Amino acid sequence: MADLGDKGDRFHLNMGARIVDTVQRVMAGALPANPIYISDESWDGSNAITNPDVIKAERHYTDVLPSMNLVLDVAPDQKVRVSAARVMSPPSPYQLGTGAQYNFTRETNTAGKQGFAFVGGSGGNPDLDPFRATQVDIGYEWYFGSQGALTFGGFYKSIDTFIQTTTTSITVMDDFGGSTAGFTAPSNGAGGSIKGFEVGAQYAFDFGVGFNANYTYSLSTSSTHTDFARDLPIPGVSLHALTAQAYYQKNGLEARLSYSWRSSAVNGDAIGSVFSVLDATTNKSVAYGVFSRPYGQLDAQVAYQFTPEFGITFEAINLTEESQETYLQFKNQPFSYMNSGRRFMLGGRFKFGG
Repeated sequence: MADLGDKGDRFHLNMGARIVDTVQRVMAGALPANPIYISDESWDGSNAITNPDVIKAERHYTDVLPSMNLVLDVAPDQKVRVSAARVMSPPSPYQLGTGAQYNFTRETNTAGKQGFAFVGGSGGNPDLDPFRATQVDIGYEWYFGSQGALTFGGFYKSIDTFIQTTTTSITVMDDFGGSTAGFTAPSNGAGGSIKGFEVGAQYAFDFGVGFNANYTYSLSTSSTHTDFARDLPIPGVSLHALTAQAYYQKNGLEARLSYSWRSSAVNGDAIGSVFSVLDATTNKSVAYGVFSRPYGQLDAQVAYQFTPEFGITFEAINLTEESQETYLQFKNQPFSYMNSGRRFMLGGRFKFGG
């Protein structure tokens, strides 16, 4: 790393590079071509297999990650920041090494035969590539009053590869000679971009009240496609996102009310961004996109410090009991629903000794 610019200069520049050398060894269980089940029967309700395949995957890759940051003092109360970097984030061990899990349910087919049928599964992917991207940011900051600031920034990220979750149709042997259902696992999305801007404001008044707010616009595209749309947005990236917080902090009392909201996005959680379904008419797999509906959450926190050694904190999460929902490609096709309700937490803070 190298630094340019002394304390009295109106600019500061640092640049450098990291070299990341990764050696990766993964062992995970998988379904063999001819599974032998733990029971004498083909199925007894357990999905234990006595002869699982063991996948052994070894990877070795090296990334050179240059970066540059420039800060210009364009006025005593104004700054311009410019940065560019090559970034990499490796997959988690959980994404790489989770063994395959297969789920079954008791069914009766049209011929009256009873048995256990495969209904879906999930697992990891030992062949995942890391997240890699090149990003450029430029920002403007104006500081005013004793504790106020307005910020504006633009960004562009060229993404070589990212990690998403997809569900594909596979056939697994069961009591009915094999059933086809979805198998969910992480996979790499090859290529994409994110560009946009963000605006932020904050101010703290002398009598203890303050606020901060931020809005982000992110337009993203990727190489992921379904049978109904091409170049889907990158999973988890909403076009619009907003956060706002108001607070009071004085004489040992702290009170905060915060709200966050994001618009619809390609789903980025464990359900996955692409879900494949076997069409019974054509006997072909059809890929649908999974989208999360817009979501907003209101939280509150109150804390009081009775003495320097003792204080209490009360938190309320999701005050309006918002639900998290997804839909399958089209807004009139609900896919998943989760509502954890309001959550309340009460805690104490103690300090002992010097």
